[in-house]
Amino acid sequence: MRDNLKWKLSLRLTQEIDVSKLGIRYLHLGKNQIGNAGAIQLAQAIKQDAYMRGVSLRHNKIGEAGMIELIQAAHCNKNLLHMDIRENHNCYTKKKLNERVKEELLYNLKNLILSYVDRAGAVEK
Repeated sequence: MRDNLKWKLSLRLTQEIDVSKLGIRYLHLGKNQIGNAGAIQLAQAIKQDAYMRGVSLRHNKIGEAGMIELIQAAHCNKNLLHMDIRENHNCYTKKKLNERVKEELLYNLKNLILSYVDRAGAVEK
């Protein structure tokens, strides 16, 4: 939808439209009892939303299936930098999944920093 809006507006305006300011950047869904089904649907949306930077999912009873989908969403959406998944179900496998979410987000952050460094080097040249 943002791409379509950018296209329509660019036909009428001479300057570039910054669509990064359109849409949701951070979504807070704490204490909503989303569960696995809601987490899976949310993960599908996050995978396709290049503008979202963070989501809070505290206290939502998300289990292992939902956590796996959220990990995949963090892997697919390289712009996602924050995901608060604390205080959901506590089980041993979940703790490993928490670490995997952190690893994916850290990887995204490292790549973002490297892209900024590359851009800064290109500007100096």
